Amino acid sequence: MYREDREVNLALKVADLLEVSTGRWNRELVYETFAPGDADRIMLLKPLMNREDSIIWGFTKNGIYNTRSARNSLAFKNTSLSPRQAVRTAFEEAELWFLANSPQRDSEPTPTVKTWIKPPIGTLKCNVGSSWVCAQRNCGAVWILRDPRGRTVAHSRRSYSTINSGKDAHITALLWAVESMHNMRQNNIIFETSTEDTREIMLSSSVSPSLHYLTSQITALLHKFEYWSLDHAADERNVAANMIAGSVTTGHQYQSYIASQGPAWLYSLLSREARG
Repeated sequence: MYREDREVNLALKVADLLEVSTGRWNRELVYETFAPGDADRIMLLKPLMNREDSIIWGFTKNGIYNTRSARNSLAFKNTSLSPRQAVRTAFEEAELWFLANSPQRDSEPTPTVKTWIKPPIGTLKCNVGSSWVCAQRNCGAVWILRDPRGRTVAHSRRSYSTINSGKDAHITALLWAVESMHNMRQNNIIFETSTEDTREIMLSSSVSPSLHYLTSQITALLHKFEYWSLDHAADERNVAANMIAGSVTTGHQYQSYIASQGPAWLYSLLSREARG
């Protein structure tokens, strides 16, 4: 457990926070070293094992320290950040970290993959989809679980009523997926969604009470997994989940279910993605 009076090793590197055998975050050490909010953000980052550690100043785009950057404004300008600004700054810092630590930073960008990607060996991928039209109509929530060979292990569709917004619909779908994986005793899961603001909602402290309740439940469940990550994917890489979710709002299929393998009407798509 983190203590404010705990002595911190200022020479600590990212590699020191990872488990040598798995390359994953050492959860206990992360939460001992950082304040809970910072530790939560770190656990949402995916370590890059193909690069050596480097020293980066996270508050400038070029990674070089200067006296005008970031939190020095508190000391030199006697200004401080509001809670909302602090959250925004945290996201900016995370984006700078990804930019500084992304592979092939100085070379041509890698073309965006336009199809579903298989998970690494030893993990399963759970794609999450949702479909929402208005609060007066049922929304769809879907997850589809696939293995490293691309085979569909199981999938589920649920129909929810009186959901107030598209954000509420998606976070509800994510909670349903996390609950299902936990109940199915799946401990090494990559959750993948094509909703762009999922990460912001999960990290924000200024969301609506309904979203705060949902995200609190999700966070509590995720801590029970041996390994998990929450990734964003383009719509082209989340087609199956979004199509099943759409069957609720456009096809008026309101029956909720969990089934092994994938739906028969998506056999061709799922087979093609598995081969890819």
